[in-house]
Amino acid sequence: METAAKIMSRVFSPILVPTMAIAVALWGTALVITPDFVKIRVVAMTLLITGAIPAVTIAVLYFFHRVSDATISNPRERTIPFVVAILCYLGEAIYLSGIHAPLWLTNFIVSAAVAIFIVATVNLFWKVSAHTCAVGGLAGLEAWLIASELAVPSMIVLLIITILVVGLVGSARLVRRLHTLSQVVAGALIGFVVVYFLPMALALFH
Repeated sequence: METAAKIMSRVFSPILVPTMAIAVALWGTALVITPDFVKIRVVAMTLLITGAIPAVTIAVLYFFHRVSDATISNPRERTIPFVVAILCYLGEAIYLSGIHAPLWLTNFIVSAAVAIFIVATVNLFWKVSAHTCAVGGLAGLEAWLIASELAVPSMIVLLIITILVVGLVGSARLVRRLHTLSQVVAGALIGFVVVYFLPMALALFH
């Protein structure tokens, strides 16, 4: 059980989920007609910006004993990684805007950055699961694409699977005793609600 929980936590890590979300957007909407080499390049850049940079940051912090473990289980040690993650998300938004990606896709990344900011702020006095926030945000993106009629018909199946993944990731965090039930639920709700509703608000300013 512990091994399965670790695998779930690593596969659906907050530093990998943004790349999954971009892949969903590129292959699960009308953007699927974009040449494959372009889609792959965008996914690779997303992995570099929102995945590799935060991962290297955590490794450096661990090397210099600024964090006690790679999972950053101590809430007091999460501030710098959260700030770096937010900056990386904003960097991804700038990158997407620079390649003239659809506005809704850029707004999604900005919304994800806001969700992380909320989690980071709450984390100052109460530990919230960044893992469930990430997968909750992924579910929010898929639900938004369906509601906005931008998604391919099969997206509903993917949304159902993602909702199940949210439950599995939350259970994994509980099994590893890294969070309480309220903390994993709070993370999932923050991710879903912010990513689902904020793009609508952002669209009003354009």
